[in-house]
Amino acid sequence: MLMARDFCAGDEMTPPLPHIMTPPKEGIWRFRTPDLRFVGWFPTKGAYIVSEIELKSHCTAERDQELLDAATQFRAELSIDNPNLRGEKLNELL
Repeated sequence: MLMARDFCAGDEMTPPLPHIMTPPKEGIWRFRTPDLRFVGWFPTKGAYIVSEIELKSHCTAERDQELLDAATQFRAELSIDNPNLRGEKLNELL
């Protein structure tokens, strides 16, 4: 099973992943643990920048959208985005 600590530690991650994931908004990805939500993007293959974190218990549909919007805005303000790295499948980015 894919665990957030394995991902953060840079441990080898091999399929099968727990479920198919797609970026819900413009290359912004949301990783979910049983109690947390991490929102961010991949600037390069194998590197994930977390820009927003929230407790699952606080995540309504409205709050999820706010997190996605905030991550999109933050990435744009940094001016480091590379549109070539907006993979549509997680295995293209890990």
